[in-house]
Amino acid sequence: MYLSVGSAVMSPMIFEKSLSMAQNIARQEGRSISSHFILVVDLAESSWNWERDGEPPPDNPAYYLRYCKSFARMGGTMRYMKADNRDFFLSLLHAL
Repeated sequence: MYLSVGSAVMSPMIFEKSLSMAQNIARQEGRSISSHFILVVDLAESSWNWERDGEPPPDNPAYYLRYCKSFARMGGTMRYMKADNRDFFLSLLHAL
């Protein structure tokens, strides 16, 4: 599990490199990592469906959600949720 709070630039790069390293190790052992799940929680509204529609065109505000671009390129499943981090973590804590 990788949890990042408040980093829209460095976090995707760190996660992308970590996943790439883990995938390389798995391949050397004859395995693969392909069913990872990424949940992006942000205050900004976004209605773009990255899974269905791919990357948005430059005239769409979602185009500038850099972390979504990085995560979408990594494969697996990515979901976007609009929420305040405090509310999200409290809900996660209660669910756990």
